Amino acid sequence: MTPIIHTIEERFLSFYKTRKFSLLIKTSLVISTIAVALALPFFGYLLSLVGAFLSVTTSVILPSLCYLKISGTYKRFGLEWVLIGFIAFIGIMVAIVGTYTLSEDIARNI
Repeated sequence: MTPIIHTIEERFLSFYKTRKFSLLIKTSLVISTIAVALALPFFGYLLSLVGAFLSVTTSVILPSLCYLKISGTYKRFGLEWVLIGFIAFIGIMVAIVGTYTLSEDIARNI
């Protein structure tokens, strides 16, 4: 939540430079997060679903594919291409299985 708070404070910094305004922003963000968590009974599952899909994508799949593209390894087939392709494939499988499992959990709890 800190990046969100800093962004909001920087946006309104020219208008409000008080500590009270900063405290109001932080408190309102915490209260709104609690309200969303209480309004959605499966909020934890929803966050897990987003995490299962996005964290694998950003930490395994995209770096592997970007390395293949940047290094030019994708043009020639070899051991490095196979290993990086295997890592990306495993990442895709983990994202699919995690997303499917959590989707089932959400559907079961509705």
